[in-house]
Amino acid sequence: MAFPNGMVPTTASVHPTALYEAFAAFAIATLLWQVRTRWQPFATMGVYALLTGAARFLIEFVRVNDPALFGLTQPQLWSLVLMALGAGALVVATRPTRGGPLSPGQISEPLHTAFSGDATSAPQVSATPRSHPGRK
Repeated sequence: MAFPNGMVPTTASVHPTALYEAFAAFAIATLLWQVRTRWQPFATMGVYALLTGAARFLIEFVRVNDPALFGLTQPQLWSLVLMALGAGALVVATRPTRGGPLSPGQISEPLHTAFSGDATSAPQVSATPRSHPGRK
């Protein structure tokens, strides 16, 4: 495919990389739509970043861009960064939680009084839930 009447005229044959990217985006969107209720949102974001970065990295091999570093183009380098962030998000999303959030009964005093006194004191957290002093 060539674009002799394009904004930057070229008679050299080029790949329709925009179509390749659109196909990859639709495939990724279809996959993520199928798993949207089964995966955590952060894991879904990580998979999106990983797959989008991989697709862009591969598509850049058929584009005509100047190499920037280690024989890779600048978009390929950014794709590697995106894939690393996606992999990191997957690691964080699939890591088991250590204690989870505190339940309201684990705080020994009400939050409105816990921070009204000395600024250096923090609310006391107990291992077992206690009853609230103002409740019966």
